[in-house]
Amino acid sequence: MKIKIIIADKSILNRKGIKLLLAEAGQFEILKEISDWESVIRSVNKNQPDYLVVNYNLIPDKKHQSIISYFNKNIKINVVIIHDEEISDNIIAQCITTINIVDEETKIINSLKRVFNDNSGPNKKESSELSRRENAVIKCISLGMTNKEIAENLYISTHTVIAHRKNITRKLGIKTVSGLTVYAILNKLVKLEEIEQF
Repeated sequence: MKIKIIIADKSILNRKGIKLLLAEAGQFEILKEISDWESVIRSVNKNQPDYLVVNYNLIPDKKHQSIISYFNKNIKINVVIIHDEEISDNIIAQCITTINIVDEETKIINSLKRVFNDNSGPNKKESSELSRRENAVIKCISLGMTNKEIAENLYISTHTVIAHRKNITRKLGIKTVSGLTVYAILNKLVKLEEIEQF
């Protein structure tokens, strides 16, 4: 089964370039190529793609708004951000990966292959590498936040937080908050003085 993707970018050159790179990275079905955010909302709600590949500049209210809150509640979608500038922590926490459009072709293709192949089906071997969002969840856990507080902080549902925690435990084999806190410190997800404040 092909992975269904919507590409959203103001630039037609960027959209066509992403489409060509996706063609080299694997077998995908491009449902739509979109140039504005309102059309993204309508198309995602109607077509329910597996992935939304969207330019960072297209997203409104980057610091406070949850991307998934724009879509119907039953929509389950993975977001890949393409960019050529610094990205806010809020947006990083909401996407499965980010791709800088000024990177070399081979680096972009490898990033796309890694993302889509690791998430394309139940028969794929799961990567033990944590996603940016999972790292963000670990940071919140190490700061003593509850599931509800983590959900509010990252603009995701409590159910999604619980799912991330299960994935983190499965990938790392760490079940305790203290263990995750040590992991966060050793991997520089959080500073010791930040934890001491809580």
